[in-house]
Amino acid sequence: MAAAKKRNRRKSAPQKFSPEVGPLFMPRLIPLFIDNTFIETRQTHEVLSPFDGRPINRAALAAERQIEVALEASVKAQKVFRFAPRRFLVELLIHWQAEIVQMKDQFISTIVSEAGKPLTLALAEFERAQVTLTASVEEAKRLAGELIALDFEKSAENFGVAEVLFEPRGVVLAITPFNFPLNLALHKVAPAFAAGCSVILKPSPQTAGVGFLLAKAYEQAVIQLRKLAIEIPPGVFQVLQTSNALVETMAQDSRIAVVSFTGSEAVGWGLQKLASEKKVCLELGGNAAVIVDATADLSRAASRCAFGAFAYAGQSCISVQRVYVEKSVFSKFEKLLVASAKSILSGDPNEAKTVCGPMVNASAADRFEREVKKAKASGAKVLVGGKRVRNVFSPTVLTRVSKNSPLVCDEAFAPVVVLEPYSSDVEAIALVNDSRFGLQAGVFSNRDDFIQRAIDSLEVGGVIVNDIPTFRSDVMPYGGIKRSGTGHEGVRYAMAEYSQRKTVLRWRLKRN
Repeated sequence: MAAAKKRNRRKSAPQKFSPEVGPLFMPRLIPLFIDNTFIETRQTHEVLSPFDGRPINRAALAAERQIEVALEASVKAQKVFRFAPRRFLVELLIHWQAEIVQMKDQFISTIVSEAGKPLTLALAEFERAQVTLTASVEEAKRLAGELIALDFEKSAENFGVAEVLFEPRGVVLAITPFNFPLNLALHKVAPAFAAGCSVILKPSPQTAGVGFLLAKAYEQAVIQLRKLAIEIPPGVFQVLQTSNALVETMAQDSRIAVVSFTGSEAVGWGLQKLASEKKVCLELGGNAAVIVDATADLSRAASRCAFGAFAYAGQSCISVQRVYVEKSVFSKFEKLLVASAKSILSGDPNEAKTVCGPMVNASAADRFEREVKKAKASGAKVLVGGKRVRNVFSPTVLTRVSKNSPLVCDEAFAPVVVLEPYSSDVEAIALVNDSRFGLQAGVFSNRDDFIQRAIDSLEVGGVIVNDIPTFRSDVMPYGGIKRSGTGHEGVRYAMAEYSQRKTVLRWRLKRN
């Protein structure tokens, strides 16, 4: 009898991943990762497939008790981690990256199933994540501060130079969205590690499985580091899901030094009000615009705008949403854009040729469908698309849309682009700037004078010349103005957000 029980336990034990046998066992209930321990809870959240609505998995939700344990563990870890030799930070990032690479298949399949991201785009996200991690390793070696000469003024002669040191601010609460569940999490966590900060990661409820995989990879990295006599304190990295109310409570807690949030405009600015006495970094929404003038390569511009608008069903904060085209070439560009939109395949994200997958859930799809109907009722013309199958929409191009339509003035986060003509350079720039957002914009032109004018005048955090605003390099400073957020990501710049400067002056005797 006892032997039979042992055999049954062996049969029910989770299988470990190896490339030969298939993907990593994903637990029936995705646990929290608190104080280096995986924890299950009674309260859970069900994750549904964006594509077909089937249940994918169920995630544990942290209650107040687990939140308190996580906060205490982070603070305890921070007291040690902030003094860790830079070699420890570098080795932690290197080993974590190695474990993530070993789990490539699991990450990609989980991103596809949970986020509905098309397979090729999920692969691209994984490759970008490696750039983020590699850059974090390199920047961790270089965060050393600076020296400032003071003895050019008489009152400071006896100090000579000022040392400006970078110190970790403390515990980071990182809140990430569903659309880039791996790379955007790493854009917060990896620079925080490089700066010497412990992190509590709160992923989107839709992509709890990706958060679990990050925790599993981290756990294995810590185990490998022990073999090198490098001890990482428990609580340096924790991953949990919880209610919105408890997230707000965490953001206000004095033990959290930095709140780094990527998500919607309303939630982000609400968090800033709640956490007004601490460092808050917000990467919020946008309704990214593109200008195409008569000198541009129209065919390339149309192809790139279509990709930027419809890839991943437009579910990116820098998805192309508004395109303004010089009147003399508007008709020609319209035909090219419609043809490009028709060439983009929508459907099952598991299919290698799919570019425009499903919207994240039925609620998002319903909202987009309502807005298109309202726009049509107000006089807008649908040039192509607008057809829905479950949560999948065909790429949609509209024109003659009211500037007050949410498809113009809000963040659509859907596979749609609004196409309108303009008459002058001044009008084109004014149309782009007529927005409460200011993340990135694109300018297609071969006129140096207009390009420079656009660079000088566009009210955005980034201008992309002769390409779409949907482009982002993982090492560049990335952040918006106006309602698009505050602070910057990009590894080096995120490290600066997570660090505070301390100035040291040393009195020295005058030389005889």
